[in-house]
Amino acid sequence: MELISLVEANGYIETLPYELALKTLDHIAIGVDGRLEIIFLAGVKICPT
Repeated sequence: MELISLVEANGYIETLPYELALKTLDHIAIGVDGRLEIIFLAGVKICPT
């Protein structure tokens, strides 16, 4: 919920402050093909290109 609230209040962000990452990030997965998948506690997944 916190991540969704932040996006709604501030719009999308390009950088994530370390303190905020600690509060909202679940884990980062790296596939065998080298692709990153960033998973937040809210269940949101981001796959940067």
